[in-house]
Amino acid sequence: MLFTGALVSLASCTLGNAQTMGDKAERMSTVAPELISLYDEYSSYLTSHSAKPFRPANPLVRVIDSRVVVDTVASGEVNALKTDLVSLGMQKAVAFGRVVSGELPIAAIPRWRRCRV
Repeated sequence: MLFTGALVSLASCTLGNAQTMGDKAERMSTVAPELISLYDEYSSYLTSHSAKPFRPANPLVRVIDSRVVVDTVASGEVNALKTDLVSLGMQKAVAFGRVVSGELPIAAIPRWRRCRV
């Protein structure tokens, strides 16, 4: 079984600087808890300067190099969501129906801010 995290539930989101946002829970309010945990694990891994490849604790989270495979669901314009994700560095982004899938850099997870309605 392949785990894919639902990153957001709305179509178009604004990007923000993590240093200017509120506390961690607020700035990651649109991000699945599994992705928040993954980001925390990855940050610790980078700090440790380990020579071993990064492996997430959750075996259902699919990581390729420094990117996580995610599915996102748009409630509005799917192409706006795809554009936002690509601007965050998503690779292999594809849209089908209301879903955008691709490989999002783990480091980009906190840059996803509140979504516009």
